[in-house]
Amino acid sequence: MNRTTHANAPPGERIDSLMRFLWWCSGAVVSMLKDYPTEYSKYFGIGGAIFTTWLLATISGIYAFYTMIGSYFVAIPIGIVWGWVIFNLDRFITSSMKKPGNEIDEAFFSERIGAFLSEFLPAIPRILIAVIIGYSISIPLELRLFESEVLEQVKEIEKIEMQRYVERLRQERDKVISSLKSERVALKQEEDELREEYGRGREEIARMEERIKGLRRELQADLEEHASKITAFQAEITGTGGTGLPGYGKVAGLKEDLMKKTGDWYQSSQDQTMKRIESMGQRILEINGRHNQSALRLDRQLTGIETEIEKAKEAFEKEKDRVHEEGMRHGFLTQVKALYRVSAQEGNEAIEWAHTIFVLLIILVELGPIIVKLLSPRGPYDARVDRENKLAMIGMDNDVIKERSIAIRNRRTGKHLT
Repeated sequence: MNRTTHANAPPGERIDSLMRFLWWCSGAVVSMLKDYPTEYSKYFGIGGAIFTTWLLATISGIYAFYTMIGSYFVAIPIGIVWGWVIFNLDRFITSSMKKPGNEIDEAFFSERIGAFLSEFLPAIPRILIAVIIGYSISIPLELRLFESEVLEQVKEIEKIEMQRYVERLRQERDKVISSLKSERVALKQEEDELREEYGRGREEIARMEERIKGLRRELQADLEEHASKITAFQAEITGTGGTGLPGYGKVAGLKEDLMKKTGDWYQSSQDQTMKRIESMGQRILEINGRHNQSALRLDRQLTGIETEIEKAKEAFEKEKDRVHEEGMRHGFLTQVKALYRVSAQEGNEAIEWAHTIFVLLIILVELGPIIVKLLSPRGPYDARVDRENKLAMIGMDNDVIKERSIAIRNRRTGKHLT
């Protein structure tokens, strides 16, 4: 490793690459810090704590994202990015904390308390952020630390959730089947009403069919009456009947008139009877057609309902078998829930204490740089940073004043020339 000895460093104190790296991790300005050997160790420790936090955050993030995604190829880069975000937050939080001026060292005790509070109160948001970061880092690490206990609890959670899921599926299935059965009952009732209506229609059809038969008999009787008149007229003409005198006489004329009248009556009766028969036939077809159409519709609907009921039963059994075979899919949040259940169970006091101590330890590591910053006295590096900031601000203010003076002078010169 490349090592260099600074001119102001005490004998044996060397500035190597590791020290420079950890100084950078602490958020310090390396070019200024190297001039103050008494500050080396403080910022070396702060940088080491921040770097350790980055390592823990990276490992924690990789494990957490692997638990959620299931692929190290995806989890590793995401975990590294997560660790880098935490690293930059820690570096910003630490570097943004400033120490008050030297006059505090000579102040009274009450003034020192006030000065400490004035330094501590602005640091409270940073402390809260650090606590949240430390807590978020500790959870995945705990899951890995108590993996066997967590997995056992996850199985219990899976069992309970599986039972609840299957019960919810059963309730949904029963709800669907109940709704379908209600529809089936309504359709059955409609089918019964249709059957009753068709029964009344059949009675009407029977009456109309009987009436059609009667009309046909009446029409046949009229036809036979007309045929008998024709036979009587022909017999009178030929002399084979009636008066027995052949030829067209007075009696033959009367029989001819009677034959024509019965013919006209038959034709009129036939026309009226056929219209009535056709009308009743249409009515019979209408009753049968309406019944057949309604019966076919109800049959299709009832068949569809039975099919839907069977589908609901099959879907429930299929999903239930899948859940029993594959189990419930659990992720990161399920493991976190299992971790807290394990630590809260009676008889697991040791795990609860280990859980609490581990969380506090990670939070303490995260708070380490902030605590060091708060408790350490103001050093020469802090004074140098303040001086550089003040000089920069003074320089910028002077530049602004000069620019304004030039602008005012130019404005006045312009007015004078005009």
